[in-house]
Amino acid sequence: MRRLYVNLLNETSVDLMGGDELAALLAEPLPARAHTLEHTGELNGSKRRQWLCKVCSPYAGTGVRSFETSYFCVTCSAAKKGRVTLCNKTRRLQHGSTLTCNEVWHQQKSGISSG
Repeated sequence: MRRLYVNLLNETSVDLMGGDELAALLAEPLPARAHTLEHTGELNGSKRRQWLCKVCSPYAGTGVRSFETSYFCVTCSAAKKGRVTLCNKTRRLQHGSTLTCNEVWHQQKSGISSG
């Protein structure tokens, strides 16, 4: 441990001005995610049409309205042959959840456990 400390003290500014290895990583764009949310193009009068969120609906108690959303996952909708509408906002904060309904849906479908 003492040797590491002595080596650190012997470092100069020239030693710390090495090449930028991160520049090569940032040159390549990240691949697009397979599951992305899109707005519906349908209008209900002058507003976008909304549907019940697939994640919020089961969490809503009896006599309580679920949240509605105008976002849907294109990939899941094509696979299920029907619109999979999901919120893009964090819900259930009072229960300690910091995930959006979109993240909850895709973690459950891929078998990833969040806790």
